[in-house]
Amino acid sequence: MQMLATDPTFRYWYCSMRLKFMKALSGVGLFATLTGMAGAQTLTDPTLSFTGLKTSGTLTRPIGFLFLNDQGTDFLIAEQASGRVKRMTDGVVSSTIALDLAVNIGSLQERGLLSIVADPEFATNQYVYMYYSPSNTSSDTGTTNSGVGSNHIVARYTWNSSSGLLESRTVIQSDLPITGGPNHNGGPIVFGPPSAAPADQKLFIIIGDLNRNNQNENYAANGAPDGTANVIRINKDGSIPTDNPFYNVPGANSFLQRMYAYGIRNSFGLTFDPLSSPSNLWDTENGTNDYDEVNLVAPAFNSGWEYWMGPQSRNFHPVQTGGLVQFGGIGTYSDPEFSWLDPPALAAIHFMDGNGLGAGYVGDCIVGDYNNGRLYKFEVNPGRTGFVLSNPMLQDLVYDTGDTTALSEILFGTNFGGVTKMLTGADGFLYACSLGNGQIYRIRQTPPTPTPSPTVSPSPSPSLTPSASPSATATPSPSATATATPTVSPSPNPSPTPSEFTYPPDFITALPFTLEDDDANQDGLVDSADMYAN
Repeated sequence: MQMLATDPTFRYWYCSMRLKFMKALSGVGLFATLTGMAGAQTLTDPTLSFTGLKTSGTLTRPIGFLFLNDQGTDFLIAEQASGRVKRMTDGVVSSTIALDLAVNIGSLQERGLLSIVADPEFATNQYVYMYYSPSNTSSDTGTTNSGVGSNHIVARYTWNSSSGLLESRTVIQSDLPITGGPNHNGGPIVFGPPSAAPADQKLFIIIGDLNRNNQNENYAANGAPDGTANVIRINKDGSIPTDNPFYNVPGANSFLQRMYAYGIRNSFGLTFDPLSSPSNLWDTENGTNDYDEVNLVAPAFNSGWEYWMGPQSRNFHPVQTGGLVQFGGIGTYSDPEFSWLDPPALAAIHFMDGNGLGAGYVGDCIVGDYNNGRLYKFEVNPGRTGFVLSNPMLQDLVYDTGDTTALSEILFGTNFGGVTKMLTGADGFLYACSLGNGQIYRIRQTPPTPTPSPTVSPSPSPSLTPSASPSATATPSPSATATATPTVSPSPNPSPTPSEFTYPPDFITALPFTLEDDDANQDGLVDSADMYAN
């Protein structure tokens, strides 16, 4: 058994079988339960600290947020299961609900209000976008699969700071797939790239496979692109950019024209790297029985599902053997930039674009998982295309569960309750939304404790009270009263102190005269007293 355990094929089979057994026992979806997160939150770097910003009110399954100010004290926060958007100011959750959408979360609790994002020009237009699973009634339909609407929706609202409400609904996408499932709905929506002017940025939406098996899932003989297992790229108004990678494929339907990448099983992490040029898109992808991934998502990227998950070197038995699909000869597969053999249900991904954690963290990639409540940190290579890893067990870009030395290199935090969104604030600090803990965390470099200045007590000033001389007795005059004039006794000349000053060794011998010639009173000093001694 020991020899077999060192064989990569056996290790792959053993871990896969163990994980399948564990999942068969649980039978739950990504957001159904949180495990392994008991205990207080910790950060592996002792120079960092965190604060839970919510101090009053309730946040139930918060899944995303946006900033309403630059100080990191005013937020709009989306709740997945309730479909509500709440405002939190200075730690207090407002009793005024900014928006209450009628949503369905399904039996595996992966539907609902899945994402919220501010328009790149939010400061002037106050637009907020949301991606959600609508109910088929005017109220929430909970975990009943039959209570879901006909399509996923992306809608735009306008923030009214006076009323504290999101108003003026405009539907941007109304035909995104929802049936199948009830899991693998994806969720994150982001604007980008950040290198583009705010008015020119596009909206990117990631949707899982919804348990379908069509061309987007690399089944060449099956149905045409249907909006599943892909990243969609659209203009702010919902129209299709003509420079999308598949826009001009002959016979392309509207789903293919909107498609930016495909072959994605499911995801709850999508972000741009603002320090790359041009700005690169990255995602996290959730595997089945093995391999969660972090991917660099180039235009026309094929992530490989349902052909395989994880790196090619580990795929001894692909899920299906039909090969990878292209559309009009377009579509490129590449291995993940990093993988976990046992899927921890990766969620948010973010690149630090501020120095609030310290200069050493600028540009680092932070990833959250849902099953363990962990945060991971990766140093990005100079080309901003992959990670720099030093542990020998990570050189194949896979973390195999149980290797504690390998984990110590990438572990950043624990017990954060399933982080589903992260942002860098205008203050440079990292803000993280915890669905499991119902909290928004701020992570920052711990300010140095100021050293107290010593207190110096002033010395009391001497009292200068003149004393009358005994010989100065006034003689009365008939016309005036004489005022006694005190006499001032001269102070004695101080004796020279050797430590106060030291002459050079040849100073005395070099003089053209001797001190004795002019030291008339023989006190060792040549001074004004000698003038009166002669």
